[in-house]
Amino acid sequence: MGRPLRQIDKEDIHHVMCRGSNRGPLAWDSHDYESLAAELAKAARRYRWEVFAWCLLTNHYHVLLRTPLGGFSDGFQLINGSHSRRTNYRHGRTDHLFRNRPHSVAVRSEAHLAVAILYIARNPVEAGLCRTAEEWSFGSYRALAGLEPAPSWLAVREVHALFGIDTANAHAELARLVRNEHLPVSDTEEMSWPFSP
Repeated sequence: MGRPLRQIDKEDIHHVMCRGSNRGPLAWDSHDYESLAAELAKAARRYRWEVFAWCLLTNHYHVLLRTPLGGFSDGFQLINGSHSRRTNYRHGRTDHLFRNRPHSVAVRSEAHLAVAILYIARNPVEAGLCRTAEEWSFGSYRALAGLEPAPSWLAVREVHALFGIDTANAHAELARLVRNEHLPVSDTEEMSWPFSP
């Protein structure tokens, strides 16, 4: 008997994490990261996702999104399936690249959303992949902080509304909070993250 179908409310925001099998790598070099980022962009455009934050790491990735037109499962099948086939072919692998289907936690408040955005931005720093979030190219932080152009599918205005009264204030507050090593505590129980780097 298969797993029950996942119920995803199109109005909810979800923090989604996909991990490599046996905590193994999903990306071995910049080519793999760029390929995975391209698959995420393709799914976001095709299914018209609203993406609030995302970050690719060596053995897992995060996407904070809402799927107002559906396409949650189809989108992640596209990302993970295409990346698996391409990466396995490129590196001469035959095993499953991803551990399971995506793990998803519904975001229940604005505070929860804000903390999830900060958590995702800091994840490569916490994983030891870079010294500062600004240095990591394979995520949304640089675009959200105004350091590079944002793709059309990144919900920049919605994110900025959480952190400031205008774009300049939002950039400054987001940067300040991401640099702070002590993330704020959410007002929800959902913030007991199972996502260790």
